[in-house]
Amino acid sequence: MNFFTLPGTVDGVFLPKPAEEILANKESNDVPLMIGVTEQEFGWVIPKLMNVSGLGEGMDRTTVESILQAFPYMNNAPGVLSLVMDEYIGDTSDLSEIRNRFLDLCGDAVFVMPALKTAKYHRGALNGIYNYEEKVYMWSRSPKKKLRLTDDPEGRFIILGKNSDDRNFGFDGWFLSARIGVNPLKDGEKKEMPHVITAFWYKISMNHHPSESGLVKWPSYQENEAYMQLDLEQKLSEKYKADKFVFWSETLPETILILSEEQREECEDL
Repeated sequence: MNFFTLPGTVDGVFLPKPAEEILANKESNDVPLMIGVTEQEFGWVIPKLMNVSGLGEGMDRTTVESILQAFPYMNNAPGVLSLVMDEYIGDTSDLSEIRNRFLDLCGDAVFVMPALKTAKYHRGALNGIYNYEEKVYMWSRSPKKKLRLTDDPEGRFIILGKNSDDRNFGFDGWFLSARIGVNPLKDGEKKEMPHVITAFWYKISMNHHPSESGLVKWPSYQENEAYMQLDLEQKLSEKYKADKFVFWSETLPETILILSEEQREECEDL
């Protein structure tokens, strides 16, 4: 199993302080910001690059536990692993469901929670922040990639796309050297989806907000934590994965602190 991290360096010039400290003190430039995730961020490519086993056939609890013990994005203090397993895996024994929940866990830890934390730091900015979740559909003829699929009469599988697939699906390959057939939707849906996404992206770059006549009104991410669900039909919702954010930002750190204190006391008694 191969894990990789993207290091950051506080050099005093480009990054004068740790990024989170800059955000917390609201010292970043006040510019309009659009931030979001795909429904399945930790999909096929990333776990394959990390040589994670069980993606096609499913995973058992022992496999998940062994991967999480080496996972660099999570505190592996005693007692933490069981808490995370209870939160995400629960008591299911279905191998495919365990795999799907494991992918949700990793996606939340690596992509979703940092995105939500960044969005929360920018609340109240004059130019606004706009949060979204995008559902991405991709074709696959490989049964090994059957991750939350829907059936197709031609024998293909429509799978949920992962991190980076949104540029191919949403823009239908417009930015690729050769336009490839990556979008599995029907002709009408296929034409509409790229146009809507492109319109949102264009409006925020030109007008500092994505709302426009003919588009679903997209309010800034403020105390109600409104976000846009980018799907075949766009709709607003609120408090994206609020329960998971509480788990990662409050429940888990508090548990780690308690466990650390207990461990320190045990050491002092020796």
